[in-house]
Order: sequence, then structure tokens, then C-alpha cells
Amino acid sequence: MSFQIFRRALIVGVLLSLLLPAAAMDYLCQTCRQAIADEYLLDQQGRIYCSERCFEATLAKCAACGGACRRQFFSPALGRMYCSETCLASQAPRCTICRQPCLADSFQSGNDFYCSQACLNQRLPHCHSCGAAMKTYYRITGLYGSFDFCEKCARLPLCYACQLPQPGKTLADGRFLCRQCYESAVTDPDEIARIFEKTRELLEKKLSFEFDHVIELYSVDLPTLKQNAAADNLGSEVGSYVFSATLYTKTVSVAGQPEERQYLDDERCSIYVLNLLPEKRLSEVFAHELTHDYLRHRYGTFEDQKLEEGTCEYVAARVNTLLKRPGQNIRFELNPDPVYGDGYRQAAEYVKKHGWRAYLSYLGRQPRRPLPPGK
Repeated sequence: MSFQIFRRALIVGVLLSLLLPAAAMDYLCQTCRQAIADEYLLDQQGRIYCSERCFEATLAKCAACGGACRRQFFSPALGRMYCSETCLASQAPRCTICRQPCLADSFQSGNDFYCSQACLNQRLPHCHSCGAAMKTYYRITGLYGSFDFCEKCARLPLCYACQLPQPGKTLADGRFLCRQCYESAVTDPDEIARIFEKTRELLEKKLSFEFDHVIELYSVDLPTLKQNAAADNLGSEVGSYVFSATLYTKTVSVAGQPEERQYLDDERCSIYVLNLLPEKRLSEVFAHELTHDYLRHRYGTFEDQKLEEGTCEYVAARVNTLLKRPGQNIRFELNPDPVYGDGYRQAAEYVKKHGWRAYLSYLGRQPRRPLPPGK
């Protein structure tokens, strides 16, 4: 409530004291209840006071200085009254961002205060795509983690490479790539071959893999990849390992007795990888497909597809870690697929408990169909 001294009322009071009998002017002060014979103060509600002191005695007291609040400044955050902006600022909560006092138009979130919308925006989550501050947002999990998006950006098409909604472009084969993945895509065949050799050397050095044969490498578009996908790898979207050979029977002498045995001829091992992928994605794909080749030549074909695909996914995750990209492994950990996801978690748990070499021995004890020897 605001109070004001009405000087016009003083003049009226003087005139009344001249025109009316003294008894008629026997007004009582609202504070001290003393009679008012001459000048008096009148508030907005028509109450009269004999002096400034009696008038101020009815006003709210400033929570900072204790003085009367002729002008009132109320702080909703503190629930207190102040006589001036200076007193209010002296006790107002400080902005979490800029440390300025939170006065009018301030915001509170939990135990934090913000003096302006600009400071509040700095604490709000920002859209992963456009960078705008968001009061409400959509959390979307892609291949390499979960990120927050505003409503507008959340409706953008998903990038084929990172599986996040981003601005980008549609390729000739129908794939949509976000701007970041498209600009970081590896297009030079020599560079793709270098990443492939680097991944193979990493597997040989760190995981004791052996590759004593030629592996053909092809970077192709999506239709070509699907055409060359192996029969047991039709669900692949970024890479495929294809093994082919001619199987023939030959009679050999065993302990002086003839025996028919199967052999392979014209063996061909090929890896197809989708073109226009970033390097971090290529390394994963190469690690996965090279593991297929290693398992095929050392163990043959497993009866349980989850065992083979889980091992390949685990090796791809190990390569991410070796290349100092452990954050990319969230897609393996959260993958709900019963073959790839469950297979990865099963392999990771076994290696964690028993070690990598023990896991390789474990693979050798599983039901499988060994590969016949070469010619």
C-alpha cells in the first residue's frame, strides 16, 4: 500500500477551524488518539494523523534498514517489504549466473535465482542442433549418445550415419546425412584403405588376430551393399562380410585306408562398406567385419548367430576404446536387439570376468561347423 501527504487537506482543516466551533474540530489521531486542533495528515483511506511520526508508525517497516516504507518494494522471493530499491537490492538473492541482485522480472528454479531471461537461458538446456535455449525438450538417443532437441529440430529427418535429427541433405541412393556427418565423410579411396589397414593392424597387435590371406575391400552405395550382403547378414546397414569358396571332395589315405575329405578352393573374402561414412564410423564397421573374417577362418561357422555377432560388436567397441572414443560405445550398451545387443553384452560380461584369451578358448568350445582346409 502507498501513502501520500495531502497538503490540500491541511488547507481544508485550517478553513474548518475558522468556520466551525472548536468542538466540531475535535478530531482524534488514528495512532495516539490525541485531539487534532489545527494541521493534520490524511491518508488515502481518509484516516487522519497528528504528526509525521504517528503517520509513519502505521507503515510497514523496511526489512533492511528498519525505516518506514513510504514507498513499498516487495520481494516475492524473500516475502519481505523494503523502503527503497537500494534496500531491496542489499538483501535480494544473487543471480546464479551474473551475481547481480534479482529484483523485478526475476526467475527462480529450485534453489537458484536468475535476474533476467538472458541469464536463465544460460542455465537451460540448449538444442543439440540449433543451439536454442529450451524450457521443454526432447531427448533422442542416436548411435553415439543421447542429446536434447527443441520441438522444431526433433521433427527433422534422422541422419543415416549418426541416427540423430539434424539439417542435412539426401543422397542419390536415398540416404539422408546430417551436415556434420556429410562434411566429415571419407570419400578418398586411399584414405578408406588407410583406415582399413590401421584397423587390421590394431586387431593383430592388441587382440592377437591373424589375417594370412587377401581381403578385398569395396566402398559402395546402399543398393550395392544390399545386393552383396551375405545370406546371414541381410540386416546389415553399413557393412557386410562375404565369404565364398568352391567345396570339393578328395579321397586321401589315412592309416593305409582311403577316406574322403572336403577341401576348399577359389576362396574369396570380401568386405563391403557403405560409402560416405565418417572415419569414426568406418573404424567400427571394419573392426566388426574383420572379426567375422577372423572367426570364420579360426572357428568356422557358429550355430548361435548371437555368439558371432556379439563377438563382432564387442571387438568394434574395443577398437573404439583403443582409439580413445569410448563415448561411441553407448550404442552397443543400449542396443535392444536380441542378437547384436544381447550378444555384445554377453561377450563383454565374459571378457570382464575371465579375460580376452579365456573368451577365445570359450568360443572354441561352442557348437560350430569348422571350415574345411584350403587346397
